[in-house]
Amino acid sequence: MDVHLVDSIAWTAVAKWLTQLVSWGSLLIVARLLTPADFGLVGMTMIYLGLIALLSEFGIGSSIINLRNLTVDQIKELNGLAVLSACAGLGLSFVLARPIANFFRVPELSRVLVVMSCGLLISGLRAVPQALMQREMRFRVLAGIECSQQLLQAATMITLAALGARYWALVFSALLGPSASMLCLVFMKRLGLAWPRLRSLRRALSFSGAVLIAGLCWYAYSNADFTIAGRVLGKTKLGLYTLAWTLANAPGEKIATLIMRVTPSFFAACQNDPVALRRYLCRLTEGISMLTVPATLGLAIVAKDFIGACLGPKWEASAAPLTLLCIYTAMASSVSILPQILNAVGQEKKGMWNSVIKLAVLPGAFYIGSRWGAVGIAAAWVITYPFLTLPLYWWTFGAIALPPSQYLRALRPAVLGSAVMLAAVAFVKLLTPAWPVWGRFVAEVVIGILAYAGAMLTLERDRTLGYVRVIGTWRKKRGLQPN
Repeated sequence: MDVHLVDSIAWTAVAKWLTQLVSWGSLLIVARLLTPADFGLVGMTMIYLGLIALLSEFGIGSSIINLRNLTVDQIKELNGLAVLSACAGLGLSFVLARPIANFFRVPELSRVLVVMSCGLLISGLRAVPQALMQREMRFRVLAGIECSQQLLQAATMITLAALGARYWALVFSALLGPSASMLCLVFMKRLGLAWPRLRSLRRALSFSGAVLIAGLCWYAYSNADFTIAGRVLGKTKLGLYTLAWTLANAPGEKIATLIMRVTPSFFAACQNDPVALRRYLCRLTEGISMLTVPATLGLAIVAKDFIGACLGPKWEASAAPLTLLCIYTAMASSVSILPQILNAVGQEKKGMWNSVIKLAVLPGAFYIGSRWGAVGIAAAWVITYPFLTLPLYWWTFGAIALPPSQYLRALRPAVLGSAVMLAAVAFVKLLTPAWPVWGRFVAEVVIGILAYAGAMLTLERDRTLGYVRVIGTWRKKRGLQPN
């Protein structure tokens, strides 16, 4: 299982980074062919479609992955429910397309919104087949499908843009790639559809409902800070805060997203084995924190010099919120594993209630913090989020009988290494106050990396070499090096 977990993460990482490179490259090409208005028109649909996609998915994929005793008939009924939910979302888009276009005062938006909403039906058709592939841990195949989808999407977007299709190049490419992916998944998992019966799907609907509510609450509170910043502070300070948020989340977002995509299937496979769940939770927490905590805290301590060297004086005011948001990101880097554990052991409603609590508290905290500008909103994350997450830790530790001391030991390498790194960077700051800002920034980064690496190889040598051995075992299993 350990080797298979590393293998799944590796293949998913290859797909993720290849598709990211293709996406960036195609976007740079298309940006030269289209206008900002074309991108803005499509961007207007994103907030609505993100919310309606969350509603139409209805947490069905999570139900398939975590409820291991579903029968073939029940899976077919869930497949039918996914398609029905997608059709309902598509119908809602037909009704709301014109009012949304009138709200933005962009008449052509209604046509774009209707066409892009067809993607909801594509998502509904692929939800159950994709979840089954994830449950079977066929991440290598999923990685291949994802890469093929992105290549097709990029080729379509560039071709249509070159032919003068304007914003329709973005619209149709966003539909063609997922359509091809959906056809592959449906062909590989020929399930058929069945009319959903509420009595048969009672447990699955209860599970998916909790996942849906948790997702909606997350969507609301994770966007509340931007909404309040824009409403209370204005677009300039919102821009400063948005940049700080983007930078603070950049070091850990890719790593966390990558691992979180794979882990639900492994937790579900071990749902009746608390020992395995405890081990995976601690090892994954340790691995994620060893990568994300030093990156985020390192950015926090060099935030002012980073802004001055890389972005210039006009962004100087974003340094303070960036520092605070980096501290928040370091604390929250591995929290998203906890609801997955609760989902795997059938306690999904506890994760839901934690999201409800956060939604009840965080918007008010952001509003109070806005009195002190973007810094106050960022401080609200740092002050309130740890306390709001304590119940989630308590419930998860209780569900798998994990002693808190064992979990804290998993955090120790990242904490010790980061402490050494922060001390080294602070010392560099004391020695280089008169240096040019770019020179001081480079020195801080280099010394910080060396200090953290040295701490890992001395204070936590066994832990560090343990990960090297796991990767070496995986390479041998995959025939990437001679035995």
